Amino acid sequence: MTWVTILWPMVTGATVTMALIHLRIGRRHTSGTAQLLFSLSAFVVTAFSCLELASTRADSPAQFLELQRWLDILGAALLVSLTAFVWVLFDTGTRWLAILGSVLICVSLTGDLLPEPKAVFLQITGLKTVQTLGGATYTVAEGVRNPMLGVFYMGMLLMLVFVADASVTLWRQGARQRATVVGGTITVFVLAAGVQGALVDTGILQMPYFASFAYLAILVAMLAILPPGGGHLALPVVPRYQAP
Repeated sequence: MTWVTILWPMVTGATVTMALIHLRIGRRHTSGTAQLLFSLSAFVVTAFSCLELASTRADSPAQFLELQRWLDILGAALLVSLTAFVWVLFDTGTRWLAILGSVLICVSLTGDLLPEPKAVFLQITGLKTVQTLGGATYTVAEGVRNPMLGVFYMGMLLMLVFVADASVTLWRQGARQRATVVGGTITVFVLAAGVQGALVDTGILQMPYFASFAYLAILVAMLAILPPGGGHLALPVVPRYQAP
């Protein structure tokens, strides 16, 4: 047993636990939409982390491509659900950025609707086993990358700008802890996961995706603002400035 087979199940356990907590909170409150959306994102990461681990053990190009298909779909679902979560919880920000970003992310998945997924790889020429710390090994693919992959990352960039803009606006309205802890953490998560994913997708880094590990920071942030007893994460009412 190596750190690879230990850490990923731990991440899966943490994400499913928080998903169930927020699912329970969301179902108990009539205005718990934000909690339900966050629960959805945590359930998505739970599945994503299982596929991340499975991809490190892929033994054929066909298996790797099939796992890549579902990683792409779950990655898109994660970004869209987090965007919707910020949209509902913050109720601020430039909405067209969120909409356009989500559309681009979904459009980028068209290659994965083909019988042989082609969103990331147009063709896989081979698999390579890489050895890392502690004797752990993982599988990486080598092949021809799809240049249209940039559409996905353009959508991610727009989503990142939306979250940052919504956080700054909320901070200016007075809800500074919520804006800093939640908005700041999601911004850092999207940036870190996006950069690492882009480097893996372009072949610059030969390693598995680590998006589920980066998501742990969001779990910690949500724990920090979770009211005692599992109450509703209601935003404070901030009076808006009105010109005389």
